[in-house]
Amino acid sequence: MVKQVGGTHYEGMVYEIWDFVADVNLNFYSANALKYLLRNKGNRLEDLNKALSYVKKLKEIKKEKPEKYRKIKFINYDDDHVSYHTFISLNKLVDDSILEQAVFYICEGSLKYAKHLIKELIKAEEESNAEFERADNGSLDFFIIDDPWNKESAANTAFADTLQALSSEGRLLVGEFNVPTQYEVNHKFFCDGCDRCKPC
Repeated sequence: MVKQVGGTHYEGMVYEIWDFVADVNLNFYSANALKYLLRNKGNRLEDLNKALSYVKKLKEIKKEKPEKYRKIKFINYDDDHVSYHTFISLNKLVDDSILEQAVFYICEGSLKYAKHLIKELIKAEEESNAEFERADNGSLDFFIIDDPWNKESAANTAFADTLQALSSEGRLLVGEFNVPTQYEVNHKFFCDGCDRCKPC
C-alpha cells in the first residue's frame, strides 16, 4: 500500500479517500472537496473553505459550461452504493450527520445542498475558534466539555490540543491530560454539570 507523504492527516481513515475516488471514478472537483472536507491537518477552517471553493467551482461550471458539466462524473448510487456505504461506515462518518450528508451531496452532485452544509460546518468551526480565542484572552472563567470521561471525544481532544498549544507558547500552564481529575491551568475548569464529576 502506498504511504502518505508529508503528514499523517489521512492515515486515520480505514478506507482512504483516494481509494474511494478510484473505486467510484469520482471527478476531480468532488474528489478535492472530499479531501479537504475530511482531512485533519490542523487548520480545519481553512480546509473547510477549500472544500467549499471546489463545490463553488462545480456550480460555476454547471452555470457557464453546461456541456462540460454534463460530462463530469458523480457517483451513480445504483452502481456505487456499496463503495459509498463502505466508505461512510469504515471511516465512522455516520457519527456526524452533517458531515455525512455533505459527503453524500458532494459525491452525488447536489451542489446546492453540499454548499449549504459546508457553510454550516464553517460557521460551527468559526464559533468554536471564537470560544477558544476568548478563553486565550482571559475573558472566559471556565470551559465546558461534553463528557469528562471520554478522552477521545472531539470536544475534549480539541480542548486538550488548544491548552497544549497555549502552554507551548508560555501563555498557559497545563498539566497532564488525565480526564477528569487533572487540569493544572490558570482558568477554572468544570464539566457540564453531571452528577459524577466535581470541579478539578
